[in-house]
Amino acid sequence: MRGRLGRFATAIVVLVAAGAIVGSSAVAGSGSSVALGATGFGSIAVDDANHHVFVSGPAVNQVLVFDFDGNLVTTIPNVYGAGAMVVHGASLYVVAKNVGAIEAIDLSTLTDSGPVATGLSLPSWLAFGGGKLWTAVNGQYGWAQLASVGLDGTVTVFANTNYYDPDFGTSSADPNTLYVAQDGLSPGSIYRLDVSSGAPIVVASNTFTNQSNIEQLAVSPDGTRVIPAAGAPYNFEELSSSTLRPDGVVYPAQPYPSAVAVSPGSGGLLATGLDNGYSSPDISVFRLGVPQAIFTATTTNSSGTANVVPHGLALSGDGSRLFAVTADDVYASQFHLWVFGLSTPPTKTSTSVTLAPSPSGFGQSVTATATVSPTDGGGTVAFYANDAPISGCAARQLTQTQSGGVATCTTSSLALGQNVVKAVYGGDAQYVGSFGTATTMVGQGTTTMTAYPAQLTKTKSGIYTTTLTAKLVANGAPLSGRTVVFSTGGTQLCSVTTDSSGTASCGVSVKTNAVYRSLQKNGYTASFNGDSQYLASSAQAAVSG
Repeated sequence: MRGRLGRFATAIVVLVAAGAIVGSSAVAGSGSSVALGATGFGSIAVDDANHHVFVSGPAVNQVLVFDFDGNLVTTIPNVYGAGAMVVHGASLYVVAKNVGAIEAIDLSTLTDSGPVATGLSLPSWLAFGGGKLWTAVNGQYGWAQLASVGLDGTVTVFANTNYYDPDFGTSSADPNTLYVAQDGLSPGSIYRLDVSSGAPIVVASNTFTNQSNIEQLAVSPDGTRVIPAAGAPYNFEELSSSTLRPDGVVYPAQPYPSAVAVSPGSGGLLATGLDNGYSSPDISVFRLGVPQAIFTATTTNSSGTANVVPHGLALSGDGSRLFAVTADDVYASQFHLWVFGLSTPPTKTSTSVTLAPSPSGFGQSVTATATVSPTDGGGTVAFYANDAPISGCAARQLTQTQSGGVATCTTSSLALGQNVVKAVYGGDAQYVGSFGTATTMVGQGTTTMTAYPAQLTKTKSGIYTTTLTAKLVANGAPLSGRTVVFSTGGTQLCSVTTDSSGTASCGVSVKTNAVYRSLQKNGYTASFNGDSQYLASSAQAAVSG
């Protein structure tokens, strides 16, 4: 718990924070601030259904309830040592640390429904996973054990777990996973636990993270990203949820990272906060996976400009509101709640195109790959060849990869000569459309001829006859409408046009001894002499009889 003692003041003062939307088009932003007084600070939580923001004040044993505009709605008293909170279902669950309890607050009536658990020793942070509440207990010396609390009040303490000042993160997309960070250690440690069975099972860990003195961690709404807030280094490095190792995305910051919050709104947002420094801005908002701030704000007080307390950020589910709790001085004796309206402009994207194989032959399948970055995976890509739509490729879906959103189109209809392939990303509500091009050369296609063995048959009149058959393919497909010439020893026997299966077949009457001897000795040759689109090919086959 990071609650700080103090006296509660009921005066409400409205201040203004400097803020700006940054990106493709700058939009002025501002925030209002409500003085909380000497409440101490436990945590902040959002109830999107009822448009309420909860701030726990351990020094005054209260949970303060505000609307989304920062107006005080009510206070919920007698939550002794009010600290960590989590919204689940129809209730807000609050740690009452000073009496070892977890209280349930009815979200519709904003009244205390009573404790869901009691008798806990120094309960700290709180999360919901695997159908249960999770907290840490017995942490008087820093090291604590995990405890699950069923909504029926059943408490299970897992004595075999031992984490230093454990902090939690969860994602609605992965409800059976609990992430645990050991706060305040250098280097930091983060664990991923499977809690589906009711017991915490470690399935991944990183006990030597780049982060030191972790203050908090957040998990992206889709469950793929873990973002810690740590005192050092001075940035917010993103980790893969599967490995808990860096995934390459680093959100820039300054001294000292303190708080993080995420929202599925606007395609997925990350809010970051700083404290205990003179950095400006001390609040930034990013699109998840895109390390370029789309909103910034600076809160100021007599002690400096970096004032966001750990666990002091929250975003509304639709991404339209950002809430922040700041300390008024280095002693954290007074606090403010800030409310920022977010109107995030679409982010610019870039689209690149690659072609394979390139160059290619006429009629050969060529795959165009468009990579769009940054993107949330929304929107589609349309492909064109020499400004004409490519059949079947008018709206190709994006697949998210580490390098961006990827869409592909395979075609065998590129024209002979130079081709310009264009990929046009249509964008979505959060990302601006863009396009890219690639140029390739298409030469004559390669063909393959296959000739089949033939048999000479003597008729009653003494004349030998045979049927010659060959098949012509290009790029693995039958090539129709092409002329195949059959010959032996330099003498043309017949010529036939290939049918839809690429087959040419003709009957031959052998009228001279020279042709007869050549067929027996040399067999026959089936030849395609090539044309403007396809290269020549030929094949030989034996003739018996």
